[in-house]
Amino acid sequence: HPLIFRDSAGNYLSNTKMFDPLTYYDKAAFLSYLKYTNKKIVQLTDAICKKDSNAIVIIMSDHGYRGYNSTSLNQPLQFDNICAVRFPAKNYLPFRESWSTVNFFPYIFNCEFNQKIPYLNDSTIFLKDKKGNQ
Repeated sequence: HPLIFRDSAGNYLSNTKMFDPLTYYDKAAFLSYLKYTNKKIVQLTDAICKKDSNAIVIIMSDHGYRGYNSTSLNQPLQFDNICAVRFPAKNYLPFRESWSTVNFFPYIFNCEFNQKIPYLNDSTIFLKDKKGNQ
């Protein structure tokens, strides 16, 4: 989400750059912030695993972002879900890359708790903004 707060070293951006809407379209700024964020996620995951080596760790977002080739605030952004799972026993069942999140928890329960929960059919609905009175 906008705002991009930091660079890859963890230094805060200037208020001018941080609050400029075009900063979100700045590929270098975005990738620098992504490096910082990834480092924090790894530190958090390591801390959880150090505290409890049997922990299931789930890193999931509502979206990723791949819109930094645009310089227009009016151009629609492209988003993808981000998902990473750490199973302590490494008992990963086959996983289809095209699954939506509707099957995520059944997959976890089937892998880690020997459940036999059936997977649901995936579907996608694209929402479009209405323009004018259409």
